[in-house]
Amino acid sequence: MLYQAKLRDAAAYMDPELAYTFASDNPHQKIDYILISYDLRAVDVQVPLSTASDHFPVVAVIYK
Repeated sequence: MLYQAKLRDAAAYMDPELAYTFASDNPHQKIDYILISYDLRAVDVQVPLSTASDHFPVVAVIYK
């Protein structure tokens, strides 16, 4: 479905262990994504370790 929509995961190059976003008290699932089109480039993607929610946030710097 993502391929048909011409979208990809901005964090695909990250170590999968570092991309886990749920649950914040014991992260073991990746359920939060930033999807970008192929004409965009993610130069930095981070998952800050914040327990303000039950998910960790996902932050990306994206260039065209």
